[in-house]
Amino acid sequence: MPALVGVGAALGLVLAALFAAPRVVLVEPAGGAVNVPASTRLRLGFSQPMNVASVRAHLSIDPPLPGRYLWEARELIFEPEHFWPSGGEVKVTLTAGVRSRLGLPMLRSKSWTFEVGDPRIAYLWPAEGPAQLYARTLGDPQETEALTEAPLGVIDYAIAGDGVRVAYSVMRPGGATELRILNLVSLEDQQVLTCQADRPCRSPSLSPDGRWMAFERQELALGEAGRLTTQRRSLWLLPLREAGPPVEVGGGEGSRASPLWSPTGWLSYYDDHIQAIIVAEVDLEGQTSPLRFIPSSLGLLGTWSPNGLAFIFPEIVFAQAASAEDGTPSETFYSHLYRVEIADGRTSDISPGEERLVEDASPVFSPDGSWIAFTRKYLDPGRWTPGRQIWIMRADGSEARALTEDPDALYSALVWSPDGKRLAFMRRNMATAGAQPEIGWLQVEGGDRQRLAQDGFLPAWIP
Repeated sequence: MPALVGVGAALGLVLAALFAAPRVVLVEPAGGAVNVPASTRLRLGFSQPMNVASVRAHLSIDPPLPGRYLWEARELIFEPEHFWPSGGEVKVTLTAGVRSRLGLPMLRSKSWTFEVGDPRIAYLWPAEGPAQLYARTLGDPQETEALTEAPLGVIDYAIAGDGVRVAYSVMRPGGATELRILNLVSLEDQQVLTCQADRPCRSPSLSPDGRWMAFERQELALGEAGRLTTQRRSLWLLPLREAGPPVEVGGGEGSRASPLWSPTGWLSYYDDHIQAIIVAEVDLEGQTSPLRFIPSSLGLLGTWSPNGLAFIFPEIVFAQAASAEDGTPSETFYSHLYRVEIADGRTSDISPGEERLVEDASPVFSPDGSWIAFTRKYLDPGRWTPGRQIWIMRADGSEARALTEDPDALYSALVWSPDGKRLAFMRRNMATAGAQPEIGWLQVEGGDRQRLAQDGFLPAWIP
């Protein structure tokens, strides 16, 4: 009998050790995941607080990449300095013996693999009718994947700076709308807010740290012929980490719209009451403190530099033209691109060349910040065309050149590929009445180009 008691006690100790030992309870990307964005962060969740040094010593990643390790409660996050190799396999191994803060060892090793996808172009399709969000690879053959299944269609979307999360708005019955977040790694599709029919929500944008979703809320009222029209647009911040109601940005007269986050976490938006782009800091409670007021009559937001220190936007300029034959001066207008240094507010005209009568628009920085793509249309009678062409220039405005020469084509919505070698665009034929937009891409060097989706719109890259 004493022997049996001893065996039972020993077995009890073994079971207690097994239950007390730390375990891995979460891995992301999951084992066997495919088409994982190359910008994905590696996440490991543990059953108890861990010894940081021990985890680092027992963790191996193949292929190895430089990066930084972050801890959030019981989760380890590895943020690679460079993208994972596209189309390759990543193997992660955590060997047995890694210890918790209490010194308890993990008894079994854990190893898993996931496959990194090739870069994809996301877009909405079709232009007429309920649209869904799709993604298409550029390989041969091309593969198209539907990312959403919204019965009444997707209104608009934005891919977060990490390339993994997609914020989007959808229609609901009765005119209501819904804001959602799709995780391209876990494929979790989460509803985060429902908006009433008389106050629909759209233009969602996720902060770099994942704490906030900025979005527009439209205030509708009956207008002429009994039609609902937008009376005002307001800007709101929805907390994502803790449950809580949205917080309005600003308030008072006028509309606030077009939220855009900088890589540093500043929020920029347009205030039509004071006709300015506002750059603001956001605190932990969602309260904003303006850092910079950028006068703008056009109200078109531009692009942030990759380091988040400069902002470029198009602005209209009115000027007196030479006097007409009867001596009456005439007024002319054009639009140029302006660069603002956020630290001191210095503003400079960076539209290339000595041209005045041009319409420069849609600026966007290359991933490394060395180039700016934009669209240009000449306004003088000798060179006027219905459409706007794609141009690129150095970040200081030098070495400018046109990449397209399609007089009837209106190019817009430019986005750089993650490697900076391609530009995706939206194109519309202005010479054909009712022509639908199309999505395509072109090679910056060499000029190769390809159409991806007829009737598609709003392209974006998934790394």
